[in-house]
Amino acid sequence: MTLSAVFIRIRCLALALSIASCAVDSEDIDPSADDGLGEAEATGAQDVLVAADRTAGSWQVVGFPSTTDLAADVDDGTAFAQADGDTSYVRSATGVGSASHKIAFASLPAGAVSQVAVSFRARAAHGGAGSARVELYDDQTLVASGAAHTLSGSYASFTDTFAGLAISDGDQIRARIAFTNTAGAGDLRYTEMFARVTLAAPSSLKAPCRGLMTRSGLPASGMPFVDSAVIQVYWKDLESADQQFSWSPIDTQIASLKAHGVVGARLRILAGIRAPDWVKKKGHAAMSAPGIDCSQSGGIAIYNAHDDVGACSTFFWTDAVLDEYEELMQAVAARYDGDPFVREVVDSACMTVYAEPFYRAHADLGSNTRLWQAGLSLTADRACHERAIQLHDALFTRTRTSLAINTWDIIDGSTDHHTTSWPEAKSFVDWARGVMGGKLVLQNNGKGESATEQCLSGQTPSTSYWCYLDAVPGPKGFQTETWDRLGGASGLYQAIEGSLSMGANFLELPGGYSAADPSTLADYDQALEGTACCAN
Repeated sequence: MTLSAVFIRIRCLALALSIASCAVDSEDIDPSADDGLGEAEATGAQDVLVAADRTAGSWQVVGFPSTTDLAADVDDGTAFAQADGDTSYVRSATGVGSASHKIAFASLPAGAVSQVAVSFRARAAHGGAGSARVELYDDQTLVASGAAHTLSGSYASFTDTFAGLAISDGDQIRARIAFTNTAGAGDLRYTEMFARVTLAAPSSLKAPCRGLMTRSGLPASGMPFVDSAVIQVYWKDLESADQQFSWSPIDTQIASLKAHGVVGARLRILAGIRAPDWVKKKGHAAMSAPGIDCSQSGGIAIYNAHDDVGACSTFFWTDAVLDEYEELMQAVAARYDGDPFVREVVDSACMTVYAEPFYRAHADLGSNTRLWQAGLSLTADRACHERAIQLHDALFTRTRTSLAINTWDIIDGSTDHHTTSWPEAKSFVDWARGVMGGKLVLQNNGKGESATEQCLSGQTPSTSYWCYLDAVPGPKGFQTETWDRLGGASGLYQAIEGSLSMGANFLELPGGYSAADPSTLADYDQALEGTACCAN
Protein backbone atom coordinates (compact mmCIF):
# COMPACT_ATOMS: atom_id res chain seq x y z
CA MET A 1 0.00 0.00 0.00
CA THR A 2 1.39 3.40 -0.96
CA LEU A 3 1.57 6.26 1.50
CA SER A 4 -0.78 8.15 -0.82
CA ALA A 5 -3.30 5.34 -0.62
CA VAL A 6 -3.05 5.30 3.15
CA PHE A 7 -3.94 8.97 3.34
CA ILE A 8 -6.83 8.78 0.91
CA ARG A 9 -8.26 5.84 2.79
CA ILE A 10 -8.65 7.86 5.97
CA ARG A 11 -12.36 8.01 6.67
CA CYS A 12 -14.28 10.57 8.66
CA LEU A 13 -16.14 9.25 11.67
CA ALA A 14 -19.75 10.38 11.58
CA LEU A 15 -21.44 10.81 14.94
CA ALA A 16 -25.11 10.03 15.29
CA LEU A 17 -27.25 12.24 13.06
CA SER A 18 -24.23 14.24 11.83
CA ILE A 19 -22.13 14.25 8.69
CA ALA A 20 -18.38 14.63 8.75
CA SER A 21 -16.19 16.01 5.98
CA CYS A 22 -12.52 15.29 5.46
CA ALA A 23 -10.46 17.50 3.16
CA VAL A 24 -7.28 16.40 1.42
CA ASP A 25 -5.05 18.74 -0.59
CA SER A 26 -2.29 16.98 -2.49
CA GLU A 27 -0.94 16.51 -5.96
CA ASP A 28 0.22 13.01 -5.03
CA ILE A 29 -2.92 11.49 -3.54
CA ASP A 30 -5.20 9.85 -6.09
CA PRO A 31 -8.61 8.81 -4.71
CA SER A 32 -9.08 6.49 -7.69
CA ALA A 33 -6.23 4.29 -6.37
CA ASP A 34 -7.47 0.97 -4.96
CA ASP A 35 -5.33 -0.78 -2.37
CA GLY A 36 -7.88 -3.54 -1.76
CA LEU A 37 -8.29 -2.63 1.90
CA GLY A 38 -10.83 0.18 1.77
CA GLU A 39 -13.93 0.63 3.87
CA ALA A 40 -16.15 -0.77 1.14
CA GLU A 41 -14.18 -4.00 0.92
CA ALA A 42 -14.11 -4.38 4.69
CA THR A 43 -17.86 -3.93 5.14
CA GLY A 44 -19.23 -5.50 1.98
CA ALA A 45 -20.10 -2.08 0.57
CA GLN A 46 -19.23 -1.09 -2.99
CA ASP A 47 -17.02 1.83 -4.10
CA VAL A 48 -17.84 3.28 -7.52
CA LEU A 49 -15.88 5.96 -9.38
CA VAL A 50 -18.02 8.33 -11.45
CA ALA A 51 -17.09 11.25 -13.70
CA ALA A 52 -18.93 14.52 -14.17
CA ASP A 53 -21.84 13.91 -16.52
CA ARG A 54 -24.05 16.97 -16.84
CA THR A 55 -24.65 20.45 -15.46
CA ALA A 56 -27.29 20.73 -12.75
CA GLY A 57 -26.94 24.48 -12.17
CA SER A 58 -24.58 27.40 -12.73
CA TRP A 59 -24.02 31.00 -11.64
CA GLN A 60 -21.56 33.53 -13.07
CA VAL A 61 -19.39 30.91 -14.77
CA VAL A 62 -18.01 30.44 -18.28
CA GLY A 63 -16.97 27.23 -20.01
CA PHE A 64 -14.09 26.56 -22.36
CA PRO A 65 -14.03 25.31 -25.06
CA SER A 66 -17.76 24.59 -24.78
CA THR A 67 -19.83 27.53 -23.62
CA THR A 68 -23.05 25.53 -23.57
CA ASP A 69 -22.15 22.03 -22.30
CA LEU A 70 -20.16 23.02 -19.23
CA ALA A 71 -19.98 19.47 -17.88
CA ALA A 72 -18.04 18.45 -20.98
CA ASP A 73 -15.35 20.94 -19.97
CA VAL A 74 -14.68 19.14 -16.66
CA ASP A 75 -15.41 15.48 -17.45
CA ASP A 76 -11.79 14.43 -17.94
CA GLY A 77 -12.16 11.07 -16.19
CA THR A 78 -11.89 9.52 -12.73
CA ALA A 79 -8.22 10.09 -11.91
CA PHE A 80 -6.18 13.25 -11.41
CA ALA A 81 -3.72 12.04 -14.03
CA GLN A 82 -6.45 12.30 -16.66
CA ALA A 83 -7.04 16.04 -16.10
CA ASP A 84 -6.23 18.13 -19.17
CA GLY A 85 -5.46 21.44 -17.45
CA ASP A 86 -6.35 24.55 -19.45
CA THR A 87 -7.37 22.51 -22.47
CA SER A 88 -10.88 22.51 -21.01
CA TYR A 89 -12.27 24.10 -17.85
CA VAL A 90 -15.07 26.04 -16.20
CA ARG A 91 -14.14 29.42 -14.68
CA SER A 92 -15.74 32.24 -12.79
CA ALA A 93 -16.65 35.29 -14.81
CA THR A 94 -13.80 37.81 -14.81
CA GLY A 95 -13.60 39.87 -11.63
CA VAL A 96 -16.82 38.56 -9.98
CA GLY A 97 -16.67 37.76 -6.30
CA SER A 98 -18.88 34.65 -6.27
CA ALA A 99 -19.59 32.01 -8.86
CA SER A 100 -20.66 28.38 -8.85
CA HIS A 101 -21.18 25.31 -10.99
CA LYS A 102 -23.24 22.27 -9.95
CA ILE A 103 -22.49 18.85 -11.43
CA ALA A 104 -24.53 15.65 -11.72
CA PHE A 105 -22.48 12.49 -12.07
CA ALA A 106 -22.70 9.43 -14.29
CA SER A 107 -25.32 6.84 -13.36
CA LEU A 108 -24.66 4.61 -10.34
CA PRO A 109 -25.85 1.10 -9.43
CA ALA A 110 -28.89 0.91 -7.18
CA GLY A 111 -28.17 1.22 -3.47
CA ALA A 112 -28.08 3.64 -0.56
CA VAL A 113 -25.08 5.96 -0.43
CA SER A 114 -23.10 6.08 2.80
CA GLN A 115 -20.08 8.13 1.71
CA VAL A 116 -18.97 10.39 -1.17
CA ALA A 117 -15.45 11.64 -1.89
CA VAL A 118 -15.54 14.54 -4.37
CA SER A 119 -12.26 15.29 -6.17
CA PHE A 120 -11.37 18.25 -8.38
CA ARG A 121 -8.38 20.15 -9.82
CA ALA A 122 -8.50 23.93 -9.68
CA ARG A 123 -6.37 27.09 -9.80
CA ALA A 124 -6.50 30.90 -9.90
CA ALA A 125 -5.74 32.66 -13.20
CA HIS A 126 -5.03 36.15 -14.58
CA GLY A 127 -4.63 37.80 -11.19
CA GLY A 128 -7.55 36.06 -9.50
CA ALA A 129 -7.19 34.94 -5.87
CA GLY A 130 -9.43 33.14 -3.43
CA SER A 131 -10.86 29.72 -2.70
CA ALA A 132 -13.06 26.89 -3.93
CA ARG A 133 -15.51 24.97 -1.74
CA VAL A 134 -17.48 21.80 -2.56
CA GLU A 135 -21.09 21.40 -1.43
CA LEU A 136 -22.83 18.03 -1.64
CA TYR A 137 -26.52 17.78 -2.51
CA ASP A 138 -29.18 15.09 -2.56
CA ASP A 139 -30.96 16.47 -5.62
CA GLN A 140 -31.94 19.97 -4.38
CA THR A 141 -31.16 19.38 -0.70
CA LEU A 142 -27.80 20.46 0.71
CA VAL A 143 -26.44 17.63 2.88
CA ALA A 144 -22.81 18.61 3.49
CA SER A 145 -20.18 21.30 2.82
CA GLY A 146 -16.43 20.90 2.48
CA ALA A 147 -13.59 23.16 3.49
CA ALA A 148 -12.60 26.31 1.60
CA HIS A 149 -9.48 25.41 -0.41
CA THR A 150 -7.12 28.29 -1.20
CA LEU A 151 -6.16 28.35 -4.88
CA SER A 152 -2.76 29.27 -6.28
CA GLY A 153 -1.69 30.05 -9.83
CA SER A 154 -0.98 26.37 -10.56
CA TYR A 155 -3.45 23.51 -10.69
CA ALA A 156 -3.75 21.58 -7.44
CA SER A 157 -5.76 18.48 -6.57
CA PHE A 158 -8.35 18.47 -3.80
CA THR A 159 -10.60 15.81 -2.30
CA ASP A 160 -13.45 16.31 0.17
CA THR A 161 -14.82 13.15 1.78
CA PHE A 162 -18.33 13.25 3.19
CA ALA A 163 -19.12 10.34 5.52
CA GLY A 164 -22.20 9.27 7.48
CA LEU A 165 -24.57 9.87 4.59
CA ALA A 166 -28.00 8.35 4.04
CA ILE A 167 -28.81 9.14 0.40
CA SER A 168 -31.25 6.55 -0.90
CA ASP A 169 -30.61 7.10 -4.62
CA GLY A 170 -27.04 7.66 -5.79
CA ASP A 171 -28.24 9.13 -9.07
CA GLN A 172 -29.52 12.14 -7.11
CA ILE A 173 -26.04 13.13 -5.92
CA ARG A 174 -24.95 16.61 -6.99
CA ALA A 175 -21.69 18.43 -6.26
CA ARG A 176 -21.54 22.22 -6.41
CA ILE A 177 -18.18 23.98 -6.61
CA ALA A 178 -18.44 27.51 -5.20
CA PHE A 179 -15.70 30.01 -6.07
CA THR A 180 -14.91 33.06 -3.92
CA ASN A 181 -12.63 35.49 -5.76
CA THR A 182 -11.25 38.12 -3.38
CA ALA A 183 -9.00 39.88 -5.93
CA GLY A 184 -11.65 41.75 -7.85
CA ALA A 185 -9.86 40.69 -11.02
CA GLY A 186 -9.04 37.57 -13.01
CA ASP A 187 -10.83 34.28 -12.41
CA LEU A 188 -10.88 30.99 -10.53
CA ARG A 189 -11.26 27.80 -12.54
CA TYR A 190 -11.42 24.02 -12.38
CA THR A 191 -10.61 21.50 -15.07
CA GLU A 192 -11.88 18.21 -13.65
CA MET A 193 -14.35 16.79 -11.16
CA PHE A 194 -15.13 13.18 -10.26
CA ALA A 195 -16.39 11.27 -7.24
CA ARG A 196 -15.82 8.03 -5.41
CA VAL A 197 -19.21 6.89 -4.11
CA THR A 198 -19.61 4.23 -1.42
CA LEU A 199 -22.82 2.25 -1.77
CA ALA A 200 -23.96 0.49 1.39
CA ALA A 201 -23.86 -3.28 1.30
CA PRO A 202 -27.17 -4.72 0.12
CA SER A 203 -29.36 -6.06 2.89
CA SER A 204 -28.81 -9.76 3.44
CA LEU A 205 -31.40 -11.19 5.78
CA LYS A 206 -30.28 -14.05 7.94
CA ALA A 207 -32.04 -17.35 7.45
CA PRO A 208 -35.00 -17.76 9.81
CA CYS A 209 -35.04 -20.39 12.54
CA ARG A 210 -36.28 -23.74 11.23
CA GLY A 211 -37.31 -27.13 12.59
CA LEU A 212 -37.68 -28.10 16.22
CA MET A 213 -36.31 -25.56 18.69
CA THR A 214 -35.58 -25.51 22.39
CA ARG A 215 -37.78 -23.03 24.23
CA SER A 216 -35.02 -22.41 26.74
CA GLY A 217 -31.81 -24.10 27.75
CA LEU A 218 -29.69 -26.61 25.85
CA PRO A 219 -30.91 -29.29 23.43
CA ALA A 220 -31.68 -32.63 25.04
CA SER A 221 -28.95 -35.23 24.99
CA GLY A 222 -29.21 -37.61 22.05
CA MET A 223 -31.20 -35.16 19.89
CA PRO A 224 -28.60 -33.38 17.70
CA PHE A 225 -31.29 -32.52 15.14
CA VAL A 226 -32.61 -29.89 17.59
CA ASP A 227 -30.14 -27.32 16.32
CA SER A 228 -32.14 -24.09 16.76
CA ALA A 229 -32.89 -22.50 20.11
CA VAL A 230 -34.55 -19.66 21.97
CA ILE A 231 -32.38 -17.42 24.12
CA GLN A 232 -34.72 -15.97 26.73
CA VAL A 233 -33.56 -13.20 29.05
CA TYR A 234 -35.11 -10.44 31.15
CA TRP A 235 -34.64 -6.79 30.22
CA LYS A 236 -33.86 -6.01 33.87
CA ASP A 237 -30.85 -8.35 33.72
CA LEU A 238 -29.44 -6.58 30.65
CA GLU A 239 -29.86 -2.93 31.68
CA SER A 240 -29.85 -2.44 35.43
CA ALA A 241 -29.44 1.32 34.92
CA ASP A 242 -30.08 3.56 31.96
CA GLN A 243 -27.57 2.79 29.18
CA GLN A 244 -25.59 0.50 31.50
CA PHE A 245 -25.70 -2.78 29.58
CA SER A 246 -24.50 -6.23 30.56
CA TRP A 247 -24.53 -8.72 27.69
CA SER A 248 -23.29 -11.74 29.64
CA PRO A 249 -26.80 -13.23 30.06
CA ILE A 250 -27.01 -13.48 26.26
CA ASP A 251 -23.37 -14.14 25.40
CA THR A 252 -23.07 -16.97 27.91
CA GLN A 253 -26.06 -18.73 26.36
CA ILE A 254 -24.72 -18.21 22.84
CA ALA A 255 -21.40 -19.80 23.75
CA SER A 256 -23.07 -22.74 25.47
CA LEU A 257 -25.54 -23.35 22.64
CA LYS A 258 -22.79 -23.26 20.02
CA ALA A 259 -20.80 -25.78 22.05
CA HIS A 260 -23.81 -28.13 21.88
CA GLY A 261 -24.29 -27.93 18.13
CA VAL A 262 -26.92 -25.21 17.86
CA VAL A 263 -26.57 -23.19 14.63
CA GLY A 264 -29.00 -20.33 15.19
CA ALA A 265 -31.21 -18.71 17.80
CA ARG A 266 -34.23 -16.52 18.41
CA LEU A 267 -33.52 -13.84 21.02
CA ARG A 268 -36.47 -13.20 23.33
CA ILE A 269 -35.95 -10.27 25.71
CA LEU A 270 -38.91 -10.09 28.07
CA ALA A 271 -40.13 -6.57 28.83
CA GLY A 272 -43.37 -5.77 30.69
CA ILE A 273 -43.17 -7.27 34.17
CA ARG A 274 -39.53 -8.23 33.44
CA ALA A 275 -38.39 -4.67 32.68
CA PRO A 276 -36.05 -2.80 35.06
CA ASP A 277 -37.72 -0.87 37.86
CA TRP A 278 -36.27 2.39 36.55
CA VAL A 279 -38.25 1.82 33.34
CA LYS A 280 -41.42 0.90 35.24
CA LYS A 281 -41.26 4.29 36.96
CA LYS A 282 -41.61 6.09 33.62
CA GLY A 283 -44.79 7.25 31.92
CA HIS A 284 -47.19 7.29 34.88
CA ALA A 285 -47.34 7.18 38.67
CA ALA A 286 -47.27 3.68 40.17
CA MET A 287 -50.62 1.85 40.33
CA SER A 288 -50.77 -0.98 42.89
CA ALA A 289 -53.42 -3.58 43.70
CA PRO A 290 -54.15 -5.84 46.69
CA GLY A 291 -51.27 -8.28 46.82
CA ILE A 292 -49.31 -6.44 44.11
CA ASP A 293 -47.40 -3.49 45.54
CA CYS A 294 -45.86 -1.29 42.84
CA SER A 295 -45.09 1.67 45.10
CA GLN A 296 -41.37 0.96 45.20
CA SER A 297 -40.75 -0.66 41.82
CA GLY A 298 -43.05 1.58 39.83
CA GLY A 299 -45.36 0.28 37.12
CA ILE A 300 -48.95 -0.94 36.99
CA ALA A 301 -50.29 -4.02 38.78
CA ILE A 302 -51.29 -6.77 36.35
CA TYR A 303 -52.76 -10.16 37.25
CA ASN A 304 -53.04 -13.03 34.77
CA ALA A 305 -55.10 -15.97 36.01
CA HIS A 306 -53.82 -18.34 33.31
CA ASP A 307 -50.63 -18.98 35.28
CA ASP A 308 -51.65 -17.18 38.47
CA VAL A 309 -49.08 -14.45 37.82
CA GLY A 310 -49.35 -11.02 39.42
CA ALA A 311 -46.64 -8.37 39.07
CA CYS A 312 -45.89 -4.77 38.17
CA SER A 313 -45.65 -4.11 34.44
CA THR A 314 -44.50 -1.05 32.55
CA PHE A 315 -46.77 1.65 31.17
CA PHE A 316 -45.62 0.16 27.88
CA TRP A 317 -47.70 2.35 25.53
CA THR A 318 -46.23 5.65 26.77
CA ASP A 319 -43.51 7.44 24.83
CA ALA A 320 -41.25 7.48 27.89
CA VAL A 321 -41.18 3.67 28.05
CA LEU A 322 -41.04 3.18 24.28
CA ASP A 323 -38.07 5.55 24.11
CA GLU A 324 -36.21 3.28 26.52
CA TYR A 325 -37.20 0.15 24.58
CA GLU A 326 -35.91 1.79 21.41
CA GLU A 327 -32.57 2.53 23.10
CA LEU A 328 -32.40 -1.10 24.21
CA MET A 329 -33.05 -2.34 20.68
CA GLN A 330 -30.45 0.08 19.31
CA ALA A 331 -27.89 -1.50 21.61
CA VAL A 332 -29.05 -5.03 20.76
CA ALA A 333 -28.83 -4.29 17.04
CA ALA A 334 -25.36 -2.78 17.39
CA ARG A 335 -24.14 -5.92 19.12
CA TYR A 336 -26.00 -8.74 17.38
CA ASP A 337 -27.29 -7.62 13.98
CA GLY A 338 -23.94 -8.63 12.48
CA ASP A 339 -23.86 -11.95 14.35
CA PRO A 340 -25.17 -14.74 12.08
CA PHE A 341 -26.05 -16.87 15.12
CA VAL A 342 -28.77 -14.47 16.34
CA ARG A 343 -31.26 -14.86 13.53
CA GLU A 344 -34.37 -13.30 15.06
CA VAL A 345 -35.25 -10.84 17.82
CA VAL A 346 -38.70 -11.01 19.40
CA ASP A 347 -40.84 -7.87 19.44
CA SER A 348 -41.75 -7.58 23.13
CA ALA A 349 -42.21 -3.82 23.35
CA CYS A 350 -45.92 -3.86 24.18
CA MET A 351 -46.11 -6.97 26.39
CA THR A 352 -47.38 -7.19 29.97
CA VAL A 353 -46.81 -10.70 31.40
CA TYR A 354 -45.86 -12.79 28.37
CA ALA A 355 -43.99 -12.09 25.13
CA GLU A 356 -47.42 -12.27 23.50
CA PRO A 357 -47.98 -8.55 23.13
CA PHE A 358 -51.67 -8.72 22.20
CA TYR A 359 -52.46 -10.15 25.64
CA ARG A 360 -53.04 -7.78 28.54
CA ALA A 361 -54.67 -9.44 31.59
CA HIS A 362 -57.42 -11.37 29.80
CA ALA A 363 -60.65 -10.86 31.73
CA ASP A 364 -59.19 -9.66 35.05
CA LEU A 365 -61.41 -6.69 35.87
CA GLY A 366 -59.03 -4.99 38.29
CA SER A 367 -56.09 -5.06 35.87
CA ASN A 368 -58.17 -3.89 32.93
CA THR A 369 -59.69 -1.08 34.95
CA ARG A 370 -56.25 0.14 35.99
CA LEU A 371 -55.01 -0.02 32.40
CA TRP A 372 -58.00 2.03 31.25
CA GLN A 373 -57.54 4.58 34.04
CA ALA A 374 -53.84 4.91 33.12
CA GLY A 375 -54.74 5.84 29.56
CA LEU A 376 -54.57 2.61 27.57
CA SER A 377 -57.04 2.32 24.69
CA LEU A 378 -57.11 0.55 21.35
CA THR A 379 -55.69 3.68 19.70
CA ALA A 380 -52.81 3.93 22.18
CA ASP A 381 -52.21 0.17 22.05
CA ARG A 382 -52.02 0.08 18.26
CA ALA A 383 -49.71 3.10 18.25
CA CYS A 384 -47.40 1.16 20.60
CA HIS A 385 -47.38 -1.83 18.27
CA GLU A 386 -46.79 0.30 15.18
CA ARG A 387 -43.84 2.08 16.74
CA ALA A 388 -42.37 -1.26 17.82
CA ILE A 389 -42.54 -2.67 14.29
CA GLN A 390 -41.11 0.49 12.76
CA LEU A 391 -38.16 0.64 15.11
CA HIS A 392 -37.38 -3.07 14.71
CA ASP A 393 -37.51 -2.69 10.94
CA ALA A 394 -35.25 0.36 11.01
CA LEU A 395 -32.69 -0.88 13.54
CA PHE A 396 -32.21 -4.47 12.38
CA THR A 397 -30.84 -4.68 8.86
CA ARG A 398 -30.11 -8.41 8.73
CA THR A 399 -31.95 -9.84 11.73
CA ARG A 400 -35.60 -10.82 11.48
CA THR A 401 -38.27 -9.82 13.99
CA SER A 402 -40.58 -12.41 15.55
CA LEU A 403 -44.10 -11.45 16.62
CA ALA A 404 -46.51 -13.67 18.58
CA ILE A 405 -50.09 -13.24 17.36
CA ASN A 406 -53.51 -14.11 18.82
CA THR A 407 -56.76 -12.35 19.62
CA TRP A 408 -56.24 -8.85 20.99
CA ASP A 409 -57.15 -7.99 24.59
CA ILE A 410 -58.64 -4.57 23.90
CA ILE A 411 -58.96 -2.16 26.81
CA ASP A 412 -62.01 0.04 26.38
CA GLY A 413 -64.65 2.10 28.19
CA SER A 414 -67.13 -0.74 28.68
CA THR A 415 -68.18 -1.97 32.11
CA ASP A 416 -65.55 -4.72 31.98
CA HIS A 417 -63.02 -2.43 30.25
CA HIS A 418 -62.20 -5.44 28.06
CA THR A 419 -63.16 -7.04 24.78
CA THR A 420 -61.28 -9.44 22.54
CA SER A 421 -60.86 -9.07 18.80
CA TRP A 422 -59.07 -11.08 16.16
CA PRO A 423 -60.14 -8.71 13.33
CA GLU A 424 -58.32 -5.81 15.03
CA ALA A 425 -55.24 -7.99 15.53
CA LYS A 426 -55.41 -9.17 11.91
CA SER A 427 -55.63 -5.57 10.69
CA PHE A 428 -52.43 -4.77 12.53
CA VAL A 429 -50.59 -7.94 11.47
CA ASP A 430 -51.52 -7.30 7.82
CA TRP A 431 -50.07 -3.81 8.17
CA ALA A 432 -46.92 -5.10 9.86
CA ARG A 433 -46.31 -7.74 7.18
CA GLY A 434 -46.83 -4.98 4.60
CA VAL A 435 -44.02 -3.02 6.27
CA MET A 436 -41.58 -5.86 6.88
CA GLY A 437 -42.55 -8.67 4.52
CA GLY A 438 -40.75 -11.92 5.33
CA LYS A 439 -38.47 -10.03 7.69
CA LEU A 440 -41.37 -10.43 10.14
CA VAL A 441 -41.68 -13.96 11.54
CA LEU A 442 -45.19 -14.80 12.75
CA GLN A 443 -45.95 -17.32 15.46
CA ASN A 444 -48.56 -18.36 17.97
CA ASN A 445 -47.33 -19.31 21.43
CA GLY A 446 -50.10 -21.62 22.57
CA LYS A 447 -50.31 -24.60 20.21
CA GLY A 448 -51.93 -27.55 21.95
CA GLU A 449 -53.02 -31.02 20.97
CA SER A 450 -56.67 -30.14 20.32
CA ALA A 451 -58.02 -30.74 16.83
CA THR A 452 -59.91 -27.44 17.10
CA GLU A 453 -56.63 -25.52 17.03
CA GLN A 454 -56.54 -25.37 13.26
CA CYS A 455 -58.57 -23.81 10.44
CA LEU A 456 -61.99 -25.42 10.74
CA SER A 457 -64.78 -25.63 8.19
CA GLY A 458 -66.61 -22.33 7.86
CA GLN A 459 -63.74 -20.30 9.31
CA THR A 460 -61.57 -17.87 7.35
CA PRO A 461 -58.36 -15.89 7.98
CA SER A 462 -60.61 -12.96 8.89
CA THR A 463 -62.37 -14.87 11.65
CA SER A 464 -59.67 -17.21 13.00
CA TYR A 465 -55.98 -16.71 13.66
CA TRP A 466 -55.49 -20.44 13.04
CA CYS A 467 -56.81 -19.91 9.50
CA TYR A 468 -54.63 -16.83 9.17
CA LEU A 469 -51.51 -18.74 10.11
CA ASP A 470 -52.56 -21.52 7.78
CA ALA A 471 -52.84 -19.09 4.86
CA VAL A 472 -50.04 -16.58 5.44
CA PRO A 473 -46.62 -17.24 3.86
CA GLY A 474 -43.70 -18.12 6.11
CA PRO A 475 -41.60 -17.70 8.06
CA LYS A 476 -44.17 -18.84 10.60
CA GLY A 477 -44.52 -21.35 13.38
CA PHE A 478 -45.61 -22.14 16.90
CA GLN A 479 -44.66 -22.52 20.51
CA THR A 480 -46.46 -25.39 22.18
CA GLU A 481 -48.31 -25.42 25.47
CA THR A 482 -46.39 -26.78 28.45
CA TRP A 483 -45.57 -30.48 28.65
CA ASP A 484 -48.18 -31.00 31.38
CA ARG A 485 -50.93 -29.22 29.45
CA LEU A 486 -50.09 -31.26 26.36
CA GLY A 487 -50.39 -34.43 28.40
CA GLY A 488 -46.95 -35.72 27.46
CA ALA A 489 -45.46 -37.08 24.28
CA SER A 490 -48.70 -38.00 22.51
CA GLY A 491 -50.03 -34.47 22.93
CA LEU A 492 -46.72 -33.05 21.68
CA TYR A 493 -46.92 -35.18 18.53
CA GLN A 494 -50.47 -34.00 17.88
CA ALA A 495 -49.38 -30.37 18.33
CA ILE A 496 -46.52 -30.84 15.85
CA GLU A 497 -48.77 -32.52 13.30
CA GLY A 498 -51.30 -29.71 13.64
CA SER A 499 -48.49 -27.18 13.11
CA LEU A 500 -47.27 -29.01 10.01
CA SER A 501 -50.81 -29.01 8.60
CA MET A 502 -50.65 -25.18 8.71
CA GLY A 503 -47.27 -25.05 6.96
CA ALA A 504 -45.20 -24.23 10.03
CA ASN A 505 -41.46 -23.75 9.55
CA PHE A 506 -40.55 -24.19 13.22
CA LEU A 507 -41.91 -25.27 16.57
CA GLU A 508 -40.65 -24.30 20.02
CA LEU A 509 -40.61 -27.44 22.16
CA PRO A 510 -41.88 -27.60 25.75
CA GLY A 511 -39.69 -28.47 28.67
CA GLY A 512 -39.83 -32.23 29.16
CA TYR A 513 -39.60 -33.08 25.45
CA SER A 514 -36.55 -35.22 26.19
CA ALA A 515 -39.02 -37.92 27.26
CA ALA A 516 -40.35 -38.16 23.69
CA ASP A 517 -39.04 -40.66 21.16
CA PRO A 518 -35.92 -39.23 19.44
CA SER A 519 -36.54 -40.88 16.09
CA THR A 520 -40.12 -39.59 15.98
CA LEU A 521 -38.96 -36.07 16.77
CA ALA A 522 -36.18 -36.35 14.18
CA ASP A 523 -38.80 -37.09 11.50
CA TYR A 524 -40.90 -34.12 12.61
CA ASP A 525 -37.82 -31.87 12.57
CA GLN A 526 -37.07 -32.87 8.99
CA ALA A 527 -40.68 -32.22 7.98
CA LEU A 528 -40.67 -28.74 9.54
CA GLU A 529 -37.41 -27.83 7.83
CA GLY A 530 -38.87 -28.96 4.52
CA THR A 531 -41.96 -26.72 4.53
CA ALA A 532 -42.08 -23.80 2.11
CA CYS A 533 -40.62 -20.52 3.34
CA CYS A 534 -40.51 -17.48 3.04
CA ALA A 535 -42.41 -14.29 2.15
CA ASN A 536 -39.18 -12.73 0.80
